[in-house]
Amino acid sequence: NREVDFVLVRGNEPVALFEAKEGGSTIDKSGRYFGERLNVPLFQVVHKSEKVEEFPGKCFIIPASDFLMLAG
Repeated sequence: NREVDFVLVRGNEPVALFEAKEGGSTIDKSGRYFGERLNVPLFQVVHKSEKVEEFPGKCFIIPASDFLMLAG
């Protein structure tokens, strides 16, 4: 089964996907699948990560601490 944790929607259209992980440095397969099909970026928010990483297909790993600072 494929799923993502959160979908950001504007005007009934998906604009970004979010996947939350405890650790890891590879992009979630389900997140990548939906990101490619919907043509939206995937932001994988990782608790045990220290740097932002960009991957092909508009996929990003973001440390949870950085993400929470952006969210205010």
